[in-house]
Amino acid sequence: LTLVDVLFPVVLLALAFMPFIACKQASSDMENKTIQIQHMQAIVEQTDLTLDQWLFECGRNANILAQEQVLIQACETGNNADSQIYLSSYLAQSPAYENVFLANVEGVIISDAMEGATLGIDISEMDLLRVNQEKTASGQQWLGDAVLSPITKRPVALISTPVRTEDKLVGILGTPVELNDFAERYLNN
Repeated sequence: LTLVDVLFPVVLLALAFMPFIACKQASSDMENKTIQIQHMQAIVEQTDLTLDQWLFECGRNANILAQEQVLIQACETGNNADSQIYLSSYLAQSPAYENVFLANVEGVIISDAMEGATLGIDISEMDLLRVNQEKTASGQQWLGDAVLSPITKRPVALISTPVRTEDKLVGILGTPVELNDFAERYLNN
């Protein structure tokens, strides 16, 4: 027997099994990728659910806050001294919000929790916030898109809530939620 006679069947056998081995390895890799994708999808779904719950809670709190007499009176009278103190105190206890403000129905901010830093800003003149003013002026609570705050330059989403007396709309409560707060509280854990 020559070396070729001995090696030829071995090489032929090896070549015959290589596609099988490659296929088996590829199949295993695909199973691992599928498991990774499913795991990532579960994380995305859980994050989405958590974000929805967090935003719902922020909106519910805004609805409760919009019923406070001191805020209703500020919207009716334009006297914002008491409302500014109240909003500042509320913001100090609510890290989810970047600011808390009152605007008239037209969208001009009349009181805020930032020592007047946002007074006079007209949200109806801001492209990305105009829809908040329009929806809230029609009586709906509205969650706007994520934007950079015009004051702090941090990412926020504005929840605007109608302020009413009986059935009359007298103002808009603005509660821009800190998207970084959500990330720090929920995603980092």
